[in-house]
Amino acid sequence: MGAILAAVEHSRMAIAVSYRSLEGARVNAINAVDGKGRTALARACHDGNFEEVLQLLSHPHIDIALEDDSGMSPIEWAIKHNHHACASLVRNEAYFRASHRENAFQVHLRAELQCADAVFDERLFRQAVETDPSAAMKYLDQFASSDRYYYHFSQLDAIYGRKNVKSSALYAILNSNILPAQDEAKYVCLQHVVMQRILDIKWELFAERMYYFQLLIFGLMMTAMTMVIASSYAIAVYIEKEQLDEIVDEDSATGITIRLMFHLWSVICIYCLVAKAQLRGLTPEYLYRLARWQHDGVWAPFDRNVTIPSLSLHKSYAKWYLFKRSIVVTLLVATPWCAYIGFGFTGALGIEKLGFMVLATVMSTAGVLLVTALYFLLLEYREILGEDPWIHERRANAGLCGWLFWTFVLIFLLPLATPFMRRYKKYFGSWFNILQLLTYICIVPFALLSILCLVPEFQGLIKDVYLCLGAFITLSLWMLSLQYLEVNKTAGYLLPMLMDALGDVWDFLVFYGVFQCGLTCAFYFIFQQKSDNYKTLWASFRTTYFVLYGDNNVDDFAETDLEGDLWLRPRMFHCAVMVVLLLNLLLAMMNKTVDRNWDKIHARALSSYARCVLRLEMMLGQTEAERDSIIFLTPKWYYSGAVAEHIPINQNASLRLLNPAFTEPISKHDLAGGELPERSTDDENKRLAAQVAELKAQNAALRTAMETSNERVDHKLDKLTALLLGLHEKTE
Repeated sequence: MGAILAAVEHSRMAIAVSYRSLEGARVNAINAVDGKGRTALARACHDGNFEEVLQLLSHPHIDIALEDDSGMSPIEWAIKHNHHACASLVRNEAYFRASHRENAFQVHLRAELQCADAVFDERLFRQAVETDPSAAMKYLDQFASSDRYYYHFSQLDAIYGRKNVKSSALYAILNSNILPAQDEAKYVCLQHVVMQRILDIKWELFAERMYYFQLLIFGLMMTAMTMVIASSYAIAVYIEKEQLDEIVDEDSATGITIRLMFHLWSVICIYCLVAKAQLRGLTPEYLYRLARWQHDGVWAPFDRNVTIPSLSLHKSYAKWYLFKRSIVVTLLVATPWCAYIGFGFTGALGIEKLGFMVLATVMSTAGVLLVTALYFLLLEYREILGEDPWIHERRANAGLCGWLFWTFVLIFLLPLATPFMRRYKKYFGSWFNILQLLTYICIVPFALLSILCLVPEFQGLIKDVYLCLGAFITLSLWMLSLQYLEVNKTAGYLLPMLMDALGDVWDFLVFYGVFQCGLTCAFYFIFQQKSDNYKTLWASFRTTYFVLYGDNNVDDFAETDLEGDLWLRPRMFHCAVMVVLLLNLLLAMMNKTVDRNWDKIHARALSSYARCVLRLEMMLGQTEAERDSIIFLTPKWYYSGAVAEHIPINQNASLRLLNPAFTEPISKHDLAGGELPERSTDDENKRLAAQVAELKAQNAALRTAMETSNERVDHKLDKLTALLLGLHEKTE
């Protein structure tokens, strides 16, 4: 009997596997791609075939958001070629799927998710994130288990993204939806322990070093710009006195400013060089050695037989040690240098001391600005290329001639063509990215102009351009520095909050502009050229604008032809409308926006951090082989000591071992950052309501099953009774 039951169970499993294989084949058939990665739906949208698009959308398994090799989705192809009817169909289908949870696509998707066999499928996860983030969260549950103190993970290498950055779960969450209203709903998936672990792994493997190095270079560039501004007047005075053959005293205000700027700039440059050398300590292998040394005083590579309790704590100590070491080394180098320049140096190259400081400061700051601007332009270019990871694959897999061709394209042709190519439209669709490009491009001529300012003959010619560029670059750099708040998981919410506030300001300007233009014309008409503050339309606009901030200029009204207190009435109306009404309306709008988004504050802060990590990953432009070298390690790195020495060389290259970062158990306390889980009353009520609803559904299902069973039992009893009666009649 047991053998029969086992055979039946085996047959049922075989039938289930066959059914899943058949369903997978049907899904793959409708979503099959051509050589360019385009599905039938993408081709129909590209060609504007309305009937075919309508027919394809009726299929319950059609993927309406699958991007091709160029990063274009079906709806983007339709919009690109002005096939707005096709785009409207796709958009309506997306809305239908989002608003009707029991549609055929979601029912089939939930069935696939429930049948998932603990193997991460990027397609399933992407579709779940786009249509039902809660189902995506449940799908991630199977890749994490926990005991009393630790989380244990599986399939993290697949969730990390084996092929390229676009195959990762992080990209699926942060990529834009067809319906923009669905974008923020996906961010809740970032709070799942699996995604938090993925973010930590990416931060540790590459993002942390890249972030701190970019922060260091950006800080150096911003400091160089500040030095140019702070020392510009003193340097101009020094050059003017040099023309008049006057000696500038070192103890004068000009001399003190020049010496102070030179010494500060020297210390900052020395620290940046030292800190750059210390960043090597953030590589996974070196950081592990430091953590091991902090733990037991042993300087050794990773050994899976050695367990370090509180490894994350020791890594934090190691990072703090690297920072302190950079400060100490900077002091040891900068102190004798500044002492020598201050007391022992008298001049060089035939130039006296202050003249040498002026020349060195101007040339070094200009050189730093030029080099750092070119570096960040290169980073932006690499981020742009991150939208098309296949170009790196084509270059890596090409022969010598192909490699030379793609190298020529990447260096000379593509930088000029990217603004006009559709596959890079996502980058150029952000005003923040445009601001970065403009700022770094403007720094290049500004650095050259700062050198020309040393020549008195050029000062009059370039002064206006130099001052305007400098003002724009300084303001822009300080604004761009806000992007480095993204890695702060708690303060990162300030950036999306700021964007929301800017949206309110834009709405406010609609009302404000109407009154501002009207009052500008009214006051220009009242004064009839009798006041300099209202002599032109621009002057009238400027004067009325500053009333918003309390500058009333009431005395100007004495010059009008209005008698008595009649001239005060326009200004009273002005203050009442602009200051009391409109300004308070703006504050109320901002306050309401903050209150509306406050419940999503944690998810938005986490999304800012995740976007920073994703942007750094896209800058890497890794090929599949390069990602493979990070995910899998050779035994020489994985083992230590005599164990690695006994591994044959021919096996060392072929045997691959998963990076321990993808498999190590993580303390629940460490993953939560030491914070206790917040559970508000509303969240608790929602959780209880969900449990009650689930229990009701289970109860209804059990009741239905019992009724069906009772009907079957009654039917069988009736048949049995009929058989017994028939047998009784035959017996008689």
